[in-house]
Amino acid sequence: LEVCNLADATTCAYAVDFTYRRETLDKFFSDPKLAITSSIAKVEYQTEDEFGDQIWDTIKFKLKLRPEINTELEQHRLSIQIIGGKTSSQIYMVSFHTIHPKYQIHVQVDDHRMPIVETKETFHRYHAFMDSLNKEMKVRMLVRVKPDGSGPLGEMCGCC
Repeated sequence: LEVCNLADATTCAYAVDFTYRRETLDKFFSDPKLAITSSIAKVEYQTEDEFGDQIWDTIKFKLKLRPEINTELEQHRLSIQIIGGKTSSQIYMVSFHTIHPKYQIHVQVDDHRMPIVETKETFHRYHAFMDSLNKEMKVRMLVRVKPDGSGPLGEMCGCC
């Protein structure tokens, strides 16, 4: 129902699993000073170039959890690494919504060309997000992609 309320003709929605290996998670949860990165997840958006030909823009993502410094409670901050933003035909807005009954995380990205998006989300080891990550070895998210409306990117040769 929530997806229907947010949908329009230019928005594409994808259910994406950001996965982790068991041995990587075991190391991460045994040492609170470690950072962790998910596997790469990708989405593709079909659009038209200036000649009317169909093209696919591919955008890849990784979730990162890195330790927060100078906090009383050991916590990790969520960030999103975006790969492929420089090769897209246009600028996309991207939103990330977790799909889980025990917690909700929402992250909005206005320009997918940002290589790292730092979120306000932090988690201590007893948070439902961390418990779910350890048990399920993945974070499932609804990733919504929409052109920002500024049109195709011009030639970016750097000389003009």
